Amino acid sequence: MKRNRAFFLLVQILLATAGMNLQSCRHEIILPDNIPEICFEREVLPIFRNSCGITGCHDGSGEADYTLTNYLGISHAVVSGKPYESPAYEAIIERTGEERMPPDRPLDREKRTIIRLWIDNKVVDRPGGKAYFMSRHNITAS
Repeated sequence: MKRNRAFFLLVQILLATAGMNLQSCRHEIILPDNIPEICFEREVLPIFRNSCGITGCHDGSGEADYTLTNYLGISHAVVSGKPYESPAYEAIIERTGEERMPPDRPLDREKRTIIRLWIDNKVVDRPGGKAYFMSRHNITAS
């Protein structure tokens, strides 16, 4: 009887530990204050245009949910300050399956990091150098 009880206790401990590990897979990274500002036009837009907004994908000519060739289209695929709630970022960090984007050649870590930092910064710049604070539904000039 003691053996069964000890075994049951061990199984519970293992399950609890596994559950805690699964919950800790995603965590917010605390970024230092000296992270360079990410420029949308120079750094972010080329990644989307060359990897996502190509002919037959997210260029606006097909059936894709998002057009990822310009600021307005990309802004509909991100939630400012929340990369893990942003459909575009979720797709580029997906490791397998139909949701992974681009499907044939995943983005390297540097490109994924640039996009994540741009989303995290909550400030999105536009042509002409004017900064825009972006939320999911509105864009206001600063």
